[in-house]
Amino acid sequence: MTDETLPGKGPEKCPQCGGPVHDEDECPHCGLTLPETDVTKLVDFSGETVPGRPAPEAGDDEAFATGRVVGNRYEILGVIGKGGMGWVYKARDREIDRIVAIKVIKPDLARDENVIARFREEIILARKVTHKNVLRIFDIAEAEGFKFISMPFIEGKDLKAIITEKGKLSIDEALGIGVQVLEALKSAHDVGVVHRDLKPHNILIDADGNACVTDFGIAKSMDAGGLTMTGQIVGTPDYMSPEQAEGRDVDGRSDLYSFGLVLYEMLTGHVPFKADSIITTLMMRLREVADPPSHANPHVPVWVDRLVMKALERNPDERYGSADEILGDIERAHVKRKVRLRGRNLYIAIGGVVALAVALFFFGLRPRLSFEQERTFIAVLPFENLTEEPGLDWLSSGIPENLTADLAQSRYFRVMSTDRLRHVVSDIGGDPNGYDVGEIMAQIGRATDLDAVAMGSFAKIGDKIRITLRVEDADSQEMIGSRSVDGTEEELLAMIDNLTRNTKQIFNLSQSDIDQDFDQEVGVQRTRSVSAASKYSKGLDLAYSGAYLEAAGAFEGAIEDDAEFAIAYARAAEAYMSLGYDDKAEQLASTAVEKLVKNMDRVPPSDRTYILATQAT
Repeated sequence: MTDETLPGKGPEKCPQCGGPVHDEDECPHCGLTLPETDVTKLVDFSGETVPGRPAPEAGDDEAFATGRVVGNRYEILGVIGKGGMGWVYKARDREIDRIVAIKVIKPDLARDENVIARFREEIILARKVTHKNVLRIFDIAEAEGFKFISMPFIEGKDLKAIITEKGKLSIDEALGIGVQVLEALKSAHDVGVVHRDLKPHNILIDADGNACVTDFGIAKSMDAGGLTMTGQIVGTPDYMSPEQAEGRDVDGRSDLYSFGLVLYEMLTGHVPFKADSIITTLMMRLREVADPPSHANPHVPVWVDRLVMKALERNPDERYGSADEILGDIERAHVKRKVRLRGRNLYIAIGGVVALAVALFFFGLRPRLSFEQERTFIAVLPFENLTEEPGLDWLSSGIPENLTADLAQSRYFRVMSTDRLRHVVSDIGGDPNGYDVGEIMAQIGRATDLDAVAMGSFAKIGDKIRITLRVEDADSQEMIGSRSVDGTEEELLAMIDNLTRNTKQIFNLSQSDIDQDFDQEVGVQRTRSVSAASKYSKGLDLAYSGAYLEAAGAFEGAIEDDAEFAIAYARAAEAYMSLGYDDKAEQLASTAVEKLVKNMDRVPPSDRTYILATQAT
């Protein structure tokens, strides 16, 4: 059938009643307002003539015009929203006289078998979950070349819009919505379905405050054997669980982490870990502990604080095990306190004399710094350049960056990332590039539960460089220990390995413990090239200062010196992303993942996390 274009203002047939029309503003037979168009006939994607549909022009971003009747059944009343996969319309189902919503898939995506498979998956999984707080699927259909599904129309707003309007919700309102979302998740998990993309945008709230969870588009069945392929990132970065961001298999506890983020946002008006980029935010979420909601909203009760923090545990095994458990705690308005003691998590339920005895043991008689068999939470600050040689300035950030990555391998340490440390120092008014943070260290300790901080300096002794490390208590600034290592500039990476071993000695680890601890050399983990390490550190300093173009050049210089330097590709990708060069960023991020897969055994965990976070964005 040929495509025939005729002059005129309206279609030659009314799309609603089929009656003849000629250049009118509305149908003389049924009164339907007719859309303006210079096209009266066109061929749809299946090759059939579609009367009444305007010709798509360049930039045309709607499938159906208001007033059109799709499949001789659904009368389009208006656009509700638009997303990456297509459009959502408010429509009248003329067959049963009911207002519905229809989700229409974009024609270019409709030709992609993977997209169609996801579309079908959404329908199959959504139909498995039957609950009043889960949006039902009425029908799946194809008409006039378009694939679409119909579902109930919710007269209201999505939760994100409500939070944006109000800033934050009252405790009762947040918990009321939270309970309904948990009931929806419970019903999904009970039939083996994980949502994997829970976020405020996918929670609709009607005028009566009823919540409805939508969009099972990337949901998966827990019976599928494995919910992700290795390294594959699925979900929305702002609301991903740590295991999602790392491309690992997920279960219902991943949804509970996302729920914790949603509840946190309802209570405070924002998600935890605010940073300059999605990548940094993801890294902070993967490696740091969030501030309790009460820090931003003092009206949040203690038990709600604990509930949110338990939902946001990075380790799924320490999180709530089911939606039922959270609902039980809400019903009792009580969550057992979780006490963090030098990185070891203990639940306690104590009272009376026992409480006093335990308190005396832990906080009075017990030596303040006893790190044996505990994971010590430590941060490494910039080192001061005492050499008066600008060419060695890169070591100020290069030493802590590499020492942080090296210590992060250890079973005995939990290490604050350099990105996170810079944000914390900035938030409390300090200079993130400074060497002497003085009294603000106590504030950092209280804000982050840090146990200790490492800092130091480097100087020239003849033809060698001496790096001096000192470790202090984060709260009191009392000296815990100090060590020095000497070497040439070519031996700098090996010197950092020595600093790692010295740090372990400072915390009284036995030689046997040190020998058995996992400790891959810095040169093996990242790069053996001191030149590449230097350019990488310079790139970090430039990126932190907002000089993204120069940072990208430095990172690419590091890549030229060592083509296997995986984290340098990811950092370059973030720099280009910040500049708006998305294609270049995507190419570099993809290469970073390739290098990661190729060198998985040698890339440190912190770098793996960052690379996968870059891919997620």
